[in-house]
Amino acid sequence: MTLATFRTTPKGLAKYDAKFVVEMKAAIHKANLKAAKKSLPLIRKATILAPPASDNGRVGAVDTRRLLRAWNVLVEGGVVRIVNPTKYAVYVENGRQANSRPPPSSALVGWVGRKLGIYGKKAQGVAFVIARAIGARGLRPRNIVKGSLAEIREIHARETEIAVDAMLKKLRP
Repeated sequence: MTLATFRTTPKGLAKYDAKFVVEMKAAIHKANLKAAKKSLPLIRKATILAPPASDNGRVGAVDTRRLLRAWNVLVEGGVVRIVNPTKYAVYVENGRQANSRPPPSSALVGWVGRKLGIYGKKAQGVAFVIARAIGARGLRPRNIVKGSLAEIREIHARETEIAVDAMLKKLRP
């Protein structure tokens, strides 16, 4: 990172200081947004390569690809976040504790049809049994975001450095 060196008068310093605060806030926001957008492919790749949630599971959290497609960057009130609005994203990321409340069996009926080829009333019954088993045994966390944090932090640090350097060069009196 390059440090800015310049000479100025007290009056010029006051102007610079006021401008600096505004420009720094904008530069950090821009860096946050750019870093979040650059991090999305990492998170999507981690979703595809997520470890199984159980001994019988498969690699990847991509049954319908809905979770994969839902990763997005959200900006609210100047705060930049990477989000996944699917109802089950938190359970995929953090898993489910054993001996906890089971998921609603209605959420598993589609999975039972796709994976087991069972449909109708029978699918509802099988989904109920699977939901109870998930409640009793739990599910391992997939750590999609947690596993990507080191790389995301590197991207964020790099983008912040670039944005601040550009802002300082722009502000030189």
